[in-house]
Amino acid sequence: MTLRFIRIAPIAATAIALILISLSSPAHAFLVSPGFEQGPDVAEVSFSGTDAAGLGWFASNTDGERFKSTGPKPAAEGLFYASLLQNAGMYNGAALGIGNFGLSGFDRIYSSFAVTPGTAYDVSFLHAGDDRFGYLAGTSVVEVVDADANSTLGQFFFATPGLFNWQSAGFQFSSGAATSHVALAFTVMGANNTSGVFDAITVSPSGVVPEPPSLLLVGLGALGLLALRARPGSHSN
Repeated sequence: MTLRFIRIAPIAATAIALILISLSSPAHAFLVSPGFEQGPDVAEVSFSGTDAAGLGWFASNTDGERFKSTGPKPAAEGLFYASLLQNAGMYNGAALGIGNFGLSGFDRIYSSFAVTPGTAYDVSFLHAGDDRFGYLAGTSVVEVVDADANSTLGQFFFATPGLFNWQSAGFQFSSGAATSHVALAFTVMGANNTSGVFDAITVSPSGVVPEPPSLLLVGLGALGLLALRARPGSHSN
């Protein structure tokens, strides 16, 4: 019995260490609906300032729509994507924060999530152009907002790809020393009538390899191996 304990002790120590690392690593940021899959299974539904449809995203100013994937207009992932429009020149790229400001002429949506203060995060998403009402591709704009103070942490601008030519884009931001919640706000802009679609938005702490959930799974697996080896009759010698 003593020999068995000596042989399995390193496994227990490793498992506990991995679990503790996973729990102490910077907290992942979880968007409620990163791929716009939450909400009713309908062809089209509008975002709203109160999230009346339960999409996990709020409209800021005019609404924007969530569409269901179709053959000529497929989602990048899953069944749904967000589509935003801007009437010619109505949005000038200014930082706005979150909320509804009574502005019109451009769609803007945002979603908030918890973060660890003073932590760097990587954001990635897929975007493309849409031709609703003959609107053209322009510039995709993402504003990062300290949702607690409603102050802008950064803005990022990306040339919108062509018609449903889904392309990846991304950036890094750091939460403020006292920031516990951040919002990502998406819109499009351009001198002409402009369109853009968005999907598969991810947020994760920068430089975490492997990710904390992976470490937790490895740790739990090691504990499972420990339990198996500790069972009577599970050793060949």
